[in-house]
Amino acid sequence: ATAVIQAFSKVPDAHRNVARASLSAREIEVLRLVAQGLSNKEIARRLNISVRTAQNHLANIFRKLELNDRFAAAVYALRQGLAEPEAIERPVADRFGAPTP
Repeated sequence: ATAVIQAFSKVPDAHRNVARASLSAREIEVLRLVAQGLSNKEIARRLNISVRTAQNHLANIFRKLELNDRFAAAVYALRQGLAEPEAIERPVADRFGAPTP
């Protein structure tokens, strides 16, 4: 999974700067945490917000960036430089079914 994320993060995206500008500062924070592999509950705890608020932010991110899931959001965050592939911990890669090195 890490190799796939790294490969996708290097692909240019012509629309990324325009789309990123449409995100609020809080949505960018949430997106960064999604890219680090945090769950909605973990994001809520980290930002001191409710889980429902974290879910709402994520739904807004999906809508604004025209994304369908957390994986696509994580790839987008990597492309934008909001997260580094090295910041993705082993348990996160395990969630995607990546083989153990």
